[in-house]
Amino acid sequence: MRNSLKIIFIFILHCQVILGNAESLSHFDYSKIINESNYIIGFISNGQRLYIHFDRITKNAENPSVYNIEGKSRTKQNICNFYGSLKIDSFVCTQDCGLVKSYILNARYKLHEDSTNIGSGVFSGKLTIPFFIYSDSVFGGSLCKNSNKPILFEGFWESYRTKVCKNTVWYAYRTANTDFWNFNSDGYDEENIIQSKIEHSIEQYEYIRNIYTNLNDEYNVISAEEQREWWKGDKEITITWNTKKEKDFLHVDLFRNSKYLQTIKLHSSIGGYCIEQKDYNSDGYRDISIFCPNDWRELLWSPDKGKYIEVEKCLSHFRKEFIFIYEDSNESADLVNIKMYRKKICQYVLVSELIKRRNNAHNNLKVKYYDEKGKVTEYKDRPTYTELSKEWQEHEFNQYITDLANE
Repeated sequence: MRNSLKIIFIFILHCQVILGNAESLSHFDYSKIINESNYIIGFISNGQRLYIHFDRITKNAENPSVYNIEGKSRTKQNICNFYGSLKIDSFVCTQDCGLVKSYILNARYKLHEDSTNIGSGVFSGKLTIPFFIYSDSVFGGSLCKNSNKPILFEGFWESYRTKVCKNTVWYAYRTANTDFWNFNSDGYDEENIIQSKIEHSIEQYEYIRNIYTNLNDEYNVISAEEQREWWKGDKEITITWNTKKEKDFLHVDLFRNSKYLQTIKLHSSIGGYCIEQKDYNSDGYRDISIFCPNDWRELLWSPDKGKYIEVEKCLSHFRKEFIFIYEDSNESADLVNIKMYRKKICQYVLVSELIKRRNNAHNNLKVKYYDEKGKVTEYKDRPTYTELSKEWQEHEFNQYITDLANE
């Protein structure tokens, strides 16, 4: 009897610790983590591509564990509006580094598609979000070294009309680099496909992955489809492209809403290239970058001229208040000199320099700050992260957190 009471007491105490932890973490707003994950890849049933877009995710004012969700789903060309919610079940601490702690958020979601749409139904299942807390603020992602853990939605879709259920899974990533179409990233491999209980063949997955890796013509067809802003409906502007070779150089023909727009000549005769669409200068219009082994082009959309205008590299970032230029240090190959420039009217002015060891935010050797005339106003040897200016801290934040987690 005494032993039984002891076990019950320990169990109750354990539950209180978990509950207290959940209550202390629930006051954070996790909606921004999902909202910032603006590349989503998903599948339904036997490998059919499932597209998901979140229009709005807001924290419930009355219940901090509930988030209201609105968005759109798409399979093939069938687009449905949906609404619903997610409810947080628990938090699991995966790493405690003192100043920074890493967690997994476990939740359940239910999303109702518009029942007036053909082929509509309900998505439901479980959701996991990796995040960490630093300085009483929450950030999406994992602290594990070389890890790119995505947000995972795993569950079912049930048809309103037929009551047929299909397995679903989708992953939400933050914007990555020019290789963000590559499916073969951490958290998405053959093993996880099987574990997710989705009826998706390894052969089909390998086929898709090979297309994305080889950068062939079929890859460009798929990448154009993946970059569509399909959720905009009639307001969507679709950019597609194909390649031709003239006088040993590649020419990329661009099409806007299926109509020929312009041709970009590349300084390359090699067939592999890829195109990224993104609003580089924050003017509300998507621009493009063309990457190939021997060339890189950056073109901004001009509403006045109705076409893309090529700009010098880095000029597309002119709307940013600060830019950072990396240079090799003259003192050692292990060092890097980072120059911070601040926008002033129509030019960028050098305002600071940071000399540090590569890939290490804890080993800063020196920092200098300049006035508008280029005169040094402040100089510090071996500054710590917290001794750097706010702009430097923001720039070095990811590296700083990674260093803390892997010390």
